[in-house]
Amino acid sequence: MTNDATKTTSTDRFSLINKFLSELLPNHQDLIPLDQDASFRRYFRVHDSDRTFILMDAPPDTESVADFIKVDLHLASIGLRVPEIIYQDIENGILLLEDLGNNTFTRLLNSGENEEDLYVHAIESLLTLHQRCASTNIDVPVYDQTLLLKEASLLTDWLYPLLHGNNLTSAQIQHYRNIWIDIFETLPTQQSALVLRDFHVDNLLLVNSKIGTECALLDFQDACFWAVRVTYQ
Repeated sequence: MTNDATKTTSTDRFSLINKFLSELLPNHQDLIPLDQDASFRRYFRVHDSDRTFILMDAPPDTESVADFIKVDLHLASIGLRVPEIIYQDIENGILLLEDLGNNTFTRLLNSGENEEDLYVHAIESLLTLHQRCASTNIDVPVYDQTLLLKEASLLTDWLYPLLHGNNLTSAQIQHYRNIWIDIFETLPTQQSALVLRDFHVDNLLLVNSKIGTECALLDFQDACFWAVRVTYQ
């Protein structure tokens, strides 16, 4: 249920967005809501004359467009296809981005597109990411085994109670954690790599460019850098 405070906040955000667009794209048409990800961010398609753009609305008290900008510029610098940032308002959490279209891998797979061809594009992007990122510094959180365990625990802490209506016992949770800890202990610790964390079919698009067909990336602002092993808490 939406309370009055939420309604007010939503109204304030739309007022701020409309002001932003009126100054930047005075001839823009209505905002078209797009599918949302698992965050407080919202996305809209904006039509202006013969062009379209994507507007990201990321309330500063819950999200950081600065993280998106940092990772976006880094990925572009190593040759990966990401949305161009057309305009940014970091203080208010609003970005105007290049519109890369609707050809997500999810839609393409559902329409019968060749699965192997799509995943070749995805693998090529991963190869570029891992071959080129180690030599370029980027200030992102460390993706260590403590964070891996925190993410694995989403199943016991959130998903299981949601599906079953009750919580696991402390002993069951610890048993589950110990299984993952044993698995994580086998992972390599001498290699370093940038991990995008949301690299999946909903966040991959097939786009045409001057160099041919490319795999474009979305939703990468939570990227971390796998580098070291730490002690579990």
